[in-house]
Amino acid sequence: MCDLVEKSLVMAMETDHDQWRLSNSTRRWYREERIACVDGIEVLSRLSFAAMPIGDSLIGVAFERGFLYRTEWTLADFFSPDLIQSERRERRRWFDRLRKRREGRKGTLLYDTNQAQLSVCYFDHERPGVTCATTGRTVTSPSLFEYCRNKYPKLGVQRDDQVVYVSFPSMKGGAVPVAAKLLRLRVMPDGDPSLRGLDNYKTASPAQRKLHVEECLPLCRRAATALGCTVEDDLWQPSRSDHELLCCPDLVFGQNRQVAAPREPAMHEYQAYYRDRPDRLRAGGVFRFEQTVDRRIHVITPPSGEGWPDELQAAFLRDFGEVMNDLVGKKFELVAVRAATPDDARQKLAKATPGTAVVVFDEATDQSAYFLFAHHLTKWRLKRLTRSGVLSRWRAKKNPRSDDRGRGDRRWKDMLFHSALDTLEQMDATPWRLKQMPYEACLTIDVSENRRYFSVSLLISRQAGKEPSCYRRTDVWTKADHQHESINARWLQDKLVEVLGNYEGPKFAPLDSLLILRDGRVCGEEEAALDAAIEALKKSGRLSINAVVDVAEIHKKTVKGVRLWYPSKGVAENVLEGHAVYPTDDTAIICCTGAATLSRDVTAEPSLLVMRRGKNLRNAAAAFFAMAQLNYASPNKAHRIAYPLWATDERLRRRVAQDMRELR
Repeated sequence: MCDLVEKSLVMAMETDHDQWRLSNSTRRWYREERIACVDGIEVLSRLSFAAMPIGDSLIGVAFERGFLYRTEWTLADFFSPDLIQSERRERRRWFDRLRKRREGRKGTLLYDTNQAQLSVCYFDHERPGVTCATTGRTVTSPSLFEYCRNKYPKLGVQRDDQVVYVSFPSMKGGAVPVAAKLLRLRVMPDGDPSLRGLDNYKTASPAQRKLHVEECLPLCRRAATALGCTVEDDLWQPSRSDHELLCCPDLVFGQNRQVAAPREPAMHEYQAYYRDRPDRLRAGGVFRFEQTVDRRIHVITPPSGEGWPDELQAAFLRDFGEVMNDLVGKKFELVAVRAATPDDARQKLAKATPGTAVVVFDEATDQSAYFLFAHHLTKWRLKRLTRSGVLSRWRAKKNPRSDDRGRGDRRWKDMLFHSALDTLEQMDATPWRLKQMPYEACLTIDVSENRRYFSVSLLISRQAGKEPSCYRRTDVWTKADHQHESINARWLQDKLVEVLGNYEGPKFAPLDSLLILRDGRVCGEEEAALDAAIEALKKSGRLSINAVVDVAEIHKKTVKGVRLWYPSKGVAENVLEGHAVYPTDDTAIICCTGAATLSRDVTAEPSLLVMRRGKNLRNAAAAFFAMAQLNYASPNKAHRIAYPLWATDERLRRRVAQDMRELR
């Protein structure tokens, strides 16, 4: 029935001639009229929908408004042969930046043939001088011009129109020519500081989302009529038994300090819960710093005179060292290293005893270059900062504006504080731990975006007296078959056993409960691998014979576009952190971030948890939320997902970036 509802909605959308979609999805539709154009980037409105079961007899339809970004220029404008050489070079540089060439991206193009469906293709290359009339044979026609004149006569393709070569997802045989004026580049603005003008078109408040969803009710009624279904007049609200506010865990810091869970579900209580964490860390509040870890830190900065003044060098070394000393309560030794490039830094570090390094790279050094730098220094613990980020905060501190006194100093200290926490995490320090969790341990399994690697993360958090009571590690391995999402069963079984078996402490008390999280779906023969690994861990004594083992799938970003909010005095507000909704007996929608730490113009983005083994759905949801509190780099808010999932994501992202750099 959910599939039928979605198909009926697609048919209803197809009758709206103002809407169009991309060839790779029938659930996302766009309006042709642009909302805005910022620095040459057009912003278009997007509506997506999906159906999901609710209970035993209801079907829920989730509507979500979003945005699509594309260049105002077509590729004919980017590669116009009529431009002077300098302008042509500048436009090509801008095109490569927008398609994120440095990250190994080809660039996603939208092929507009004046139909309700736009094809998605990928940029391959250009051939200066080639026009539609001189491409040679295209499909069954002697040239691209003849092909377009026969198939798309209304597009007005001319003989001398510019051509670029693209690849289509479903087409074999290499790149094919397409008229450049029919192509626009789709832009992904996340992480690009040059596109900050689009920040106003990335998020929406709960009130805005509620209004957009209510505008979709007529569309939903048209679709339901064809199926003989009825549509409720109001947005769905779960019953009291189908949702709950998960309890925040108590947090334990060094020197017997604690942050207690909020006493009541009130905004000020939750804000205090997150606000108190940085205060507990100061003056030696880090829970554990291993005595065997060397407290010498190499600080790699740009040479003097290259946008890095000597005064900044002295201030950075002095203040960063003071923050590290304050957090741990012990003296750290900082060793200054000046290097202009990643290669120069790598050569200098290679001569030193492996340890910890804080690396300040120029922002022109792309991320994959840093990850390759880290790849060659596998025995080093590395923390990265950008030169521009450090320099801008230092200047604001040194020369504050008359109306901004004190703010520059706070931003400088905040940067050093969070950088020091991130460095301590690299040094295997534990800033704080959970006092309790529904499970004694959690194992997380994740596969990289390109399916070439998989990662397993282990987190143990149980009462004092059981060794180990607090322990974490994350490992990455090459995946045998990158054509499929599933992991080889034997390989997965061995690595799960290896992660728990590699603990080097003198004692290991068997685990009485374990939660296994699979990022995405448990697929292929993975379920059999999990069963075999569980039995092997029981035989080896890592799991007790009667251990409770639950398995759940995690979808970090709900493809169905589900959002949660509270109705408050006629206005939709973000839910508090830890709100969970249970639409079915084996499904939980969990918001780990919420009103206490999010701005009002952002809607909390939940994760979807689906139980695959065991019936402790609410225990799994509570553990997922508890582990999200281990956001060591930003203690004043939770992770959006459980910490072990964040750890596997981070390690896999670094490994994939190294590959991209090595290929280039």
